[in-house]
Amino acid sequence: MLSLLNRYVDWLHLQWPGGTEEPLPRVEADFSTEVPGLFVVGELTGIPLLKHAVDSGARVARRLLPECEKSPEGIVPLVIVGGGVSGLSAAVEARRLGIDFQWFEAARMLETVENYPIGKPIFTDPPGHSPQSTPRTSF
Repeated sequence: MLSLLNRYVDWLHLQWPGGTEEPLPRVEADFSTEVPGLFVVGELTGIPLLKHAVDSGARVARRLLPECEKSPEGIVPLVIVGGGVSGLSAAVEARRLGIDFQWFEAARMLETVENYPIGKPIFTDPPGHSPQSTPRTSF
């Protein structure tokens, strides 16, 4: 019984470094932050749903298209950090739009999906959320 309780506590992430939960970054409706050029998508927005992750990654890639088109020759205009659902979605949409990008992942691509907790909602919509459709493409 104690082992089951310990696993549950680990799943809840109650053992944060420093003893406290780290605050989520402040993210605007367009996924921008107070740091110019830094956008946050997926679970870090406070909405831990795969459907939202796919939508938010693609939206940011589309939003950045005009700025990326003005990028000087030899400069990579888009850097994607994270190989989860949002990062993959941003990369697929960037490729579809012809945006040059560099992608970084600390572990394995889609490891977050592989380790998703059983029973966690993944495909519902938060109140007031309207996902934008994204054309399918091969990567």
